[in-house]
Amino acid sequence: MPLEEYEIYILSIYFMMTTISTIGYGDIVGTTALQRVYVIILMIFGVIFFTLLSGAIASYMTAIDQQ
Repeated sequence: MPLEEYEIYILSIYFMMTTISTIGYGDIVGTTALQRVYVIILMIFGVIFFTLLSGAIASYMTAIDQQ
């Protein structure tokens, strides 16, 4: 069954987000367009959370180092 045009766009965004967020290509993947959109949203939130956490830790370590 060929993919619809919107499914190809979702699949390409899914591939890009998986590659950029370094999550990898595991055994459990989204198979439908709705599942892929859900996983894309989760990856975005995960990257934002990891970035904020890393920044907070770096800021804390910098404050300790300056004392």
